[in-house]
Amino acid sequence: MEGVVPLIALLLLVAVAAFVSAPVRNWLLDRQQPQGEGDGDGERIAALEAERLAKLRELADAELDFRSGKLDEGSYLFLRERLGREALAIADALAAAESADLEQRDRVGEEEDRKDDRPAVEVPLKHRSAAKGTGAAADAEGSGKT
Repeated sequence: MEGVVPLIALLLLVAVAAFVSAPVRNWLLDRQQPQGEGDGDGERIAALEAERLAKLRELADAELDFRSGKLDEGSYLFLRERLGREALAIADALAAAESADLEQRDRVGEEEDRKDDRPAVEVPLKHRSAAKGTGAAADAEGSGKT
């Protein structure tokens, strides 16, 4: 019985340490995972695509139910019209999200291209003065006419 008390104390200490260090461990794990630009857009596009496919499946199921006699014509037409509108709204949202994603990628690509086009080393150019004097006298001296 005497050996159980230190074991329980040790287990309790480990549990408290795990609980207290959880936010730090989560923060470290989040920093280690690579996060690309526009991940939220990619997730939104995937969700909209899944939603669109689900609506199309619902449409197919409604048609199958109508053909098999489970739905009357009025219910089928109502479902088809409602699900069709919802699928079109999702398709519009998907097109808008894909367009925004492409625009973001274009902006990132253009910025990368600008960085690639910059010279590796910038050398300042030394400009010589156009004339040593000023005004009309300098122009006359520079042209060789007197």
